[in-house]
Amino acid sequence: MQIVLHVYLHDATEEHLLPLVNQILHRVNSMATHAEMTAELTAIKDQVVKSRTEVLKKIADLEAAQANAGNTTPEEDAAMAALKQEVQATDDIVPDQPATP
Repeated sequence: MQIVLHVYLHDATEEHLLPLVNQILHRVNSMATHAEMTAELTAIKDQVVKSRTEVLKKIADLEAAQANAGNTTPEEDAAMAALKQEVQATDDIVPDQPATP
């Protein structure tokens, strides 16, 4: 990002210019900060989506493997239930929005 600033001085003093320069610098820094924050939030969201997709696929693969194997042990059943419980706990971090009528 490039910002070009043209300031025309006639009878301006440091007393008049310093607040203006500080205000401009604050705005420039805020814009960079907001852009960086947006980029960081987008990257985290993308990572969460990727992780969720991978976890749900792995669970589906494990369930298919269990179904193909026929019988499961109580330990396998408990491990699958615990895994699903943790996935649900992660999903519950942000409550679902109520359905709109």
